Amino acid sequence: MPPFDPRSQRGFSLVELLIALVVLAILAAVVLPRIGDLTAGSRESALSGDLQRVRTALELYKVRHDGLAPDERIVAQLTGLTNRDGDVLSAPEGPDTVLVPDESRVRGPTGGGRTIRNASQDGRSPLRRSTAVGPFLKTRFPVNPVNELASVRVVDTLPEAADGTTGWIYVRTSGRFRANVPGLSSAGRPYLDL
Repeated sequence: MPPFDPRSQRGFSLVELLIALVVLAILAAVVLPRIGDLTAGSRESALSGDLQRVRTALELYKVRHDGLAPDERIVAQLTGLTNRDGDVLSAPEGPDTVLVPDESRVRGPTGGGRTIRNASQDGRSPLRRSTAVGPFLKTRFPVNPVNELASVRVVDTLPEAADGTTGWIYVRTSGRFRANVPGLSSAGRPYLDL
């Protein structure tokens, strides 16, 4: 076996390395914008799904509350238990305890057999109706995937343009629920009109 001679091993020249780097840079310039478009598209799809989910929850709320729409307590009214008048029932001892007057169990398909206590025992004013309904959103209130805000701005009339200060806009008088994102979607529609 001949002796090892390090000079006989040939490596890459500087020109070959530079050409490889230029090719990689061109590939990155082509691929990265497409990844950004996919990310924006997935956020818009998530936004559309969240809007549909909240709008469905609003309709279910209205049905279970005899046409009454949520008020400025929309987040608590959709994610918690309410009575038929829209009052949010509190849970002083944990998520499985709600206050209802003069009952020992919450009955009905949405009650889930939760343990309850008499509201008058806590020194609170009795609620007008004791049948608990909800929650209409089974998870926490969604975060707007485009601007990453979860707060809801409650207004009486829909603004002409979104300001982006909150994740969502709820029009109390009409029951409309919109995304509070300025600008246009990838389809060219204002986010406020989705």
